[in-house]
Amino acid sequence: MNRQDVLPESVLVERAQDGDDRAFEDLVRRHQDTVYRIALRVLRDPADARDAAQDALVTAWRRLPELADPRSFPAWINRIVGRRALNTLRAREPVEPVEDDGRLEAAGSPGRWRRRSRATCARRCSRPCRGCRRRSGPAGSCAKWKDWAMRR
Repeated sequence: MNRQDVLPESVLVERAQDGDDRAFEDLVRRHQDTVYRIALRVLRDPADARDAAQDALVTAWRRLPELADPRSFPAWINRIVGRRALNTLRAREPVEPVEDDGRLEAAGSPGRWRRRSRATCARRCSRPCRGCRRRSGPAGSCAKWKDWAMRR
């Protein structure tokens, strides 16, 4: 067992703020799985989630001296990765409908199915829900989100 593994997290954060690279490496080791899972849950794409997690960890390293309370590091890093993932999600272009000229139905395709991002739903929804990453109604209650997410 490494000596740094038994150190409290706040001590590691303080050391990392003082420029100790190994202390930050240990913090990354402790939190990298959680950071990746948050990004994956938001983005639903492993490649984009890895990129967002890496960007968030780089941002955390650069902004670590700004962290006032070392005990709040877990919440701080989770907030960074959540925002990074949402920015990536917003930057995605929505998938537009395919013109149906009859060939799709003949080929056994489900018709005009397409995938809409939650960001698109949040922009167009008159009653956004948590599915749209907004604050009203239970998750998945938005009828427009269900329609746009599944078919159009």
